[in-house]
Amino acid sequence: MAFSSFLNDTSTSTTGVEPVDTTTPSSGLVTDTTTGSGTANTTGLDADSGLSTTTSGTGTGTGTTSGFGTTTGAGTTSDFGTTTGGTGTTTGTGTTSGFGTGTGTGTGTGTTTGTGTTTDFGTTTTTGGTGTTSGTGTGTTTGTGTTTGGTGTTTGTGTTSGSGTTGGSVDIGAMTGPESPELAFVGTRSDGTSQLWTQGNDGSVSPVAQLPDDVTAQQIHIVGNTTYVADETTLWRLDGNDFTTVYESADGFDDMAVVGDRLWFSAAPSGQSGDTELLMVEGEQVTRFDINSGSEGSDPANLTAIGDELWFTADSGSGVQTWRFDGQTFEAVGPGPAEADSEAYFTGQPGGPVYFVGYEEDTGAELWRWDGEQSELWVDIASGSASSSPEDLTMVNGEVFLTATTEDTGREVWSINEEGDTLMLYDVSSGDDSSDPASLTMLQNQAYFTADDGSERQLWRIEDDQAIPLTDLEDGVEEDLTAVGDNLYFLGDNNEMFAFDGSQVTQVDLGADVTPISGTLTSYDDETLLFRGTDNQGETGLWSFDGSEATALTGSSAGGSGSTQQSLFEDQSDSGSFLV
Repeated sequence: MAFSSFLNDTSTSTTGVEPVDTTTPSSGLVTDTTTGSGTANTTGLDADSGLSTTTSGTGTGTGTTSGFGTTTGAGTTSDFGTTTGGTGTTTGTGTTSGFGTGTGTGTGTGTTTGTGTTTDFGTTTTTGGTGTTSGTGTGTTTGTGTTTGGTGTTTGTGTTSGSGTTGGSVDIGAMTGPESPELAFVGTRSDGTSQLWTQGNDGSVSPVAQLPDDVTAQQIHIVGNTTYVADETTLWRLDGNDFTTVYESADGFDDMAVVGDRLWFSAAPSGQSGDTELLMVEGEQVTRFDINSGSEGSDPANLTAIGDELWFTADSGSGVQTWRFDGQTFEAVGPGPAEADSEAYFTGQPGGPVYFVGYEEDTGAELWRWDGEQSELWVDIASGSASSSPEDLTMVNGEVFLTATTEDTGREVWSINEEGDTLMLYDVSSGDDSSDPASLTMLQNQAYFTADDGSERQLWRIEDDQAIPLTDLEDGVEEDLTAVGDNLYFLGDNNEMFAFDGSQVTQVDLGADVTPISGTLTSYDDETLLFRGTDNQGETGLWSFDGSEATALTGSSAGGSGSTQQSLFEDQSDSGSFLV
């Protein structure tokens, strides 16, 4: 077996980002200095004549008006950049009381008749002749005035981090799998713009980079702090906000897997269609392994991470075999599927045992076991040369569950114990009719699956060596099951969501704002359910459900939430089943 490596040429593609207008509201405090005024009449006594004088004085006072108003500032935000505020006008109103002192001079005129007595310091009554009296008096005026508001201008500045508007429909494309340490996906807006989105520390998601033109992402993988995106012909690496070409393939990227700090994939060099081999990306270096030296290629497929080991199938020139790489050495451990492009399944633990599907002419495609040193046929479910073609291999507590087909039973769920001496059949649809079991999933060390017993597809659990139905919905359930934490989620045939917590099934009310889209439920970090949904405005986007609330991650509804759970199925422990 020959091995060779090379560092693939890379190129850098810089993508411009269109600016997005945003409006940022702010609140400003306005302080205005105003002058209050008041007028008062003062009655004084003339010092010389004793006549009454009236003085009009004007006082001035100074006060401060504080008012709060709302400033609307408009600025321009560029995607993936920083925005510096806007400028607006704030109108504030307040009341000012001012006090002042004024001095006035007045002249009084009176009529004197005859001779008499002057009383009351301002009124003179004289009996006798008539004359005119003029007097001058001084008085003090205190004035109180009320000032209504002032109008000022507030200029506000702020910094916006992020990438513009998140409203509107976002068509969710390729997404990282449940095993990924971080969430990343491709979102395409109604204008055809495709962007790579990631989730921040606060749980919100936002676009971080725009994909190159004419790129339709098919796979996304995160290795350490590096994000890789693959389309039909090119593997890209995200460098900052730009994408750099890592490898160009003649036939695309059918299989990819992350094992530790390495990204593995199978591909043929550009211009060499058919010469498909195993490649590895570590850091900035790309290494190719020629399992089948020459121009034919070994057609590696079914790349699967089992702990820190890579398992896959490939043809080194002597037929398709099952291979493993332990970080240092490649080893062919047993037969592979009948054809290089056939789907294969693995389950187990690093160092063994590992169970896989192997094909030989005299036994067909059956279940094999590698114990850490050698492999052997573990069970021949369809005896003779017929193939049972096991799928959905799942191991729990040493017991292996799978789906397989025989002439007498059709396709059903089977299990075999760790010792390999007890084979169990769970015949949901009796006779040779197949129940078409799907989505074999483990939850709390028990096996669950969906199957059709001849009426409708329902949720089933393996319990006490028999298959027990957990639902009896009139329209049945969809095939897919998704385990998140201690709950199992699935959709009804009418797209309503259900949850099973190990004891009862409940219908999850996500509110009127969203309808889950069939086949889109997936687990993230084993704590959050993700799904694609359509809200009541007709916008599609990505939603999350944490067990109590459904939250829109994209679109105009982003940030909105509201959900309740209504129990429909009570625990019927005596019968071992939960039925509607």
